[in-house]
Amino acid sequence: MNKIQKIEQILNSFLESQQYDGVRAEYIEQSDSYYCNGLIVLGGLSDLKGDEIFMNYCINILGLQIEVSIETLTFLHELGHHNTLDKISDKDYYISEVVKMMLYEQNKETEEYFMTYFDCPTERAATTNAIRFCNKNVELVMNLDKELLEAIYE
Repeated sequence: MNKIQKIEQILNSFLESQQYDGVRAEYIEQSDSYYCNGLIVLGGLSDLKGDEIFMNYCINILGLQIEVSIETLTFLHELGHHNTLDKISDKDYYISEVVKMMLYEQNKETEEYFMTYFDCPTERAATTNAIRFCNKNVELVMNLDKELLEAIYE
């Protein structure tokens, strides 16, 4: 089994163990992470500044209480999009899309840019969902984190 298959097996085993029927995960090294129609893509591309700001946001604003890698937190954030799909109002979805479009047009990756992105309704809901899961399922998340990091950095 190659590295990508191993990572995908870890992620999909986790999804199966948590009874996420109809949700699957893929790992694509040269991609950003995203969620779309039951597919979670965990991408290997990273923005160190964005990752640092995101971790600080999760800890200092949303109350993440455990030490977890950006990879695991990103995966759980994308899963959070799935979990919150039916909880986002049409208005909040629209607001989020407008904010994201405006940010993409600016293409200025400052702290304000990242914080505005992280705080738009759909992103905040997904991250909040991930943080709650982490804080309630510490041992499970730590085991996922250990397995995932070993596979990614082997």
